[in-house]
Formats: sequence, C-alpha cells, structure tokens
Amino acid sequence: MLNFQNALIMSSKFALLWFTALFITACSSADSSEQSGNTTGAVPVTAALVKKQTITDQVNSSGNLLPRETATLRSQAAGEIMEIYFQEGEHIERNQKLMRLDNRALKAQLRSLQSDLKTAESELRRNQNLREVEGVSQSILDESENRVETLRAQIDELEVMLDYTIIKAPFAGTIGLRTVSLGDYLTVGESVGQIVMEEKLRLKFNMPGHYARALQTGDTVKFEIRGYDSLFPARVFAREAQINAASRNLEVMAEVDNSSGMLTPGAFARVYVDISTYEGTLLVPSESLISGIDGQTVWIMKNGKAHNIQVKPGLRLTKTTQILSGVQSGDTVLTTGLLQIREGTPLRIKEIIKIDQK
Repeated sequence: MLNFQNALIMSSKFALLWFTALFITACSSADSSEQSGNTTGAVPVTAALVKKQTITDQVNSSGNLLPRETATLRSQAAGEIMEIYFQEGEHIERNQKLMRLDNRALKAQLRSLQSDLKTAESELRRNQNLREVEGVSQSILDESENRVETLRAQIDELEVMLDYTIIKAPFAGTIGLRTVSLGDYLTVGESVGQIVMEEKLRLKFNMPGHYARALQTGDTVKFEIRGYDSLFPARVFAREAQINAASRNLEVMAEVDNSSGMLTPGAFARVYVDISTYEGTLLVPSESLISGIDGQTVWIMKNGKAHNIQVKPGLRLTKTTQILSGVQSGDTVLTTGLLQIREGTPLRIKEIIKIDQK
C-alpha cells in the first residue's frame, strides 16, 4: 500500500514538472515571436517608395515624316530618250544631268540660225557705215537691225528648247525608280521618276488647340520611330494660322536634320511635346489610387501595418499620378494586395518597385 502511495506521489510530481516546462516553453515562444515581429498571417504586397521628382507635362501626338522637298521629274520636250545618266536610288546634286532626249534636229536649226545671224550682223554693220554717208535710207538700216534682233530671239528660243531636251535635277537629293527606259519616246509633261530631298525632313503633326500658345516657332519637340530606341529632335518652323474647326487641332510643321540618313520619308512618328515642368513633385503608381465617395485614397505601410490615407491627385501621367497632398517623401505606398487588406492589417513586402516619370 505504501509503495502504491509513493508511486502516485511521484507520478503527480512528474506531471506537475511536465506542465511547468510546457508553460515555460510556450511563454518563451510567444516572447520570441513578439520580439521578432510576428509575420504569421501577414499579407504579401508590392510597394513603391515615394520620393520627390521633377516631372514634365507632356502632350503626345502622331505625325508623319515628309521630305523637305520632293518633285516629280517631267519632260518639257518631246523626243526619244538617247541617254540616261543616273542610277536608281543614288544621291544626285542640283542641276545634275539625268536624261537627254534626241536633239539633233534642234542643233541643226541652231547652227543654221547662227549662220544667218552672222550674215545679218555683217549686213547691219555695212548699212550703218553707208548711213553715215547717206548711202542708204534709214528704213533700210532699221530693217537690218530688226533682222538681227529677230534672229537673236529665235536663237534664244531654240537654246531654251535644246535645254528642255536635257532633264536635270532641280535640287540635291535621292532619285527613286525611273518609269521609262532608254529608247522610249517621251511626250511633253510625261513623268520619268521622282526626286526626294532626304538630308532635311519635315515632321508634320497636330496639337490640341488649347495648347496652341505653348508651342511656338523655334521650339524643339521630340519624336520616335518604330524600330529605333532613341528619340529624335525636331525644330518647329511653321504653324497653321488657325485651329481646325472640325478637329480642334492645330497643324504644326517641324524641321528634322537627317544628314545621317537614318530616317526615311513617309514613316509614322510618335511626337512628344513638353508643355511645362514641375520641380519637387511626389509621384505614386496610378494603380495604387483607390476612388471612393469622399475622394481618392492610397494604402501606405507604417510599422509593418496597413493604413489608408486620403490624397489629392494632380497631374496624371501614363503610369504615374502626381500627389498634391496626403503622402510625404519616404512613404511606402502599396500597389498590390489592396483588396485583401484592412486598416491595421499586418503586411509583408515581397517587392519594391521604382517610381519613374512615365
């Protein structure tokens, strides 16, 4: 009986010691969890760190690259093509000869007229000498003078016609594909090809009418072309005199330096016009804004927990929004997990994204 009582007492002491140890371990674990910032049940979120930036209010527009000058080459005379002096797609200089038509008949007429002119001028000199001694009448002298002037005019006209048989480049540029071949007979006004000035291009684009005063002659805009990573500058040299009544846009023309030959006339361009610049601006990602009855709010993280802050948005950019009041530089604004959190919800940041002006 005594042994049974002793065993019972020993068993009770062992149980008491076991419960005591379990209690101490649990308390220790709770203290450790509290000291390490308990993240059990914390919502994983993506956040952005707010900081002051300089932003630009920018207007985007579509435009077209046009050649500074372009001309369709046409024949001013009729005749068979005897020579072609250029290669398709090559750069040519101003007044460079491109084609020659058959001009043999005109040259023969010119030689005949030049011979007649020599005879007429000789006769005129003789009549002038005779007139001084009253050897001929004034009417004969006048007739000789008229004959010389008529021949000179005919020669001038024939030289112009001969010049028309030579097709020349009106300006320096790149010539395209020709539409005729050697031996073809050209009629007056028939097209033989096109020449384009590529060293200087024009950028034609439209701007909303209410920004008309923000862009003046001499200002610089930037544009991009598909296939190129960089932006290209263009200088405004002309604007339409009035805003289009139908579209409410203002047509603008800018000059582009293409001496490198990188750009091709006819390409589509995306144009960016800087309107104004703001210093020390706070930006947040646009997806962090939540619209409500009382305005717009954002969720920020403080001491590992979520807090909802009302903000006043300003300028809206492509992916970010200017904040006029409500947040401060250094605040951590949440961008994902917004539907899973409430005021005071524990948070765990899985990624910090960078806020750039866009």
